[in-house]
Amino acid sequence: MDKKSIADKKSEAAKGGIKIKQSTKRSKAIFCCKLVVVAAVSAFFGTMSAAYYIRNAYDSKGTGQTILKVIDDNNDTIRQTSISKVSGSIVSISDDKDGFKTRKSCNTTGVILRENGYIVTSYNDIVKMNKYVVKIPSLGIKSTFDAKLIGYDILTDIAVLKIDKKNLPVIEFGNSNSLKEGDKVISIGNCIGDDYVGFVTTGIVNSLNNYIELPAEKDADKMKYRVIETSALINNENSGGVLINVNGEVVGFNSAYIGQKYSKAPLNYVIAVNEIKNIVDSIINYGRVKRTILGFDGVDLVSAGDSSTAGVYVQNITANATAAKAGIRPTDIIIEFDNSKVTCLEDIMKLMKEHKTGDKIKCKILRDGRKKDVELVLQE
Repeated sequence: MDKKSIADKKSEAAKGGIKIKQSTKRSKAIFCCKLVVVAAVSAFFGTMSAAYYIRNAYDSKGTGQTILKVIDDNNDTIRQTSISKVSGSIVSISDDKDGFKTRKSCNTTGVILRENGYIVTSYNDIVKMNKYVVKIPSLGIKSTFDAKLIGYDILTDIAVLKIDKKNLPVIEFGNSNSLKEGDKVISIGNCIGDDYVGFVTTGIVNSLNNYIELPAEKDADKMKYRVIETSALINNENSGGVLINVNGEVVGFNSAYIGQKYSKAPLNYVIAVNEIKNIVDSIINYGRVKRTILGFDGVDLVSAGDSSTAGVYVQNITANATAAKAGIRPTDIIIEFDNSKVTCLEDIMKLMKEHKTGDKIKCKILRDGRKKDVELVLQE
């Protein structure tokens, strides 16, 4: 082989070497691209699988097409039985039929409480509506009904609507007192009327030791309500909906208003269902909440000394209310209520939960250093 041939082969080998290096770089680039494509495809089919799972959960109840948005912060599977038990009872509320097509921001969620058409929702979500139109996605296309307002409770942000329809699927109440910290809960709402759920979030019960007090700090008639502190997201999209346990039982009613006013970010507050069952029943039965009223403002009092005095110091009296009719006056100190010693307003609030309008309660007060017995007849 002559020198030229050898040189040519070396030249070809050199060129081949360059080609091999270029091919290696190209292979790496192609490999990276494939990884990106595989990841994207996997994410897509993962999402589709989740949607398929939940769609089957809803379709098992005949609710038709399904999910708009699902947020599961814990990446756990949402139990089919939990969702399907409540799915048919979720409704959407707007102030006109076209509101569901345009997905108006003022729309909200509601839940069917009784099979003859009673629906619970958030008062603050409907307070600006001139009329009420309810859509029940689980019933299909012809599922829009005019509704009337039965009553509401501003303090707990509860409103009750009524539509002319029977044999409706209803929610099932759970026992919020049986919840424990760490229990899984699911928040459900549908403010835009699409086939079934518009917004589902999952979380856990973070705390059961939080309360909100309404309305005024010194008002003896303020009410104390237990709230469920949860990591499940509560916002305008599921406000008016419900918080359920893993058995599909309602343990709380969602209120964006309550959450925004009282919650500790990033956690959310939901008033426990056991706290407001009677409120909902009262609205349905009487068109309003029948609450007893004592009718005075007071502060906790402790006097230092050998014989310290503890009780509730009466500051102001509401004319013609329960306390006034019993003869209680400003500057009186309530030391016993319902045959129990009291040291603060909270003691009286707890004892009042055991009574209703018309009940008679024996009290002991201090007036000018002397004890005096009085009897209260609770008024609405």
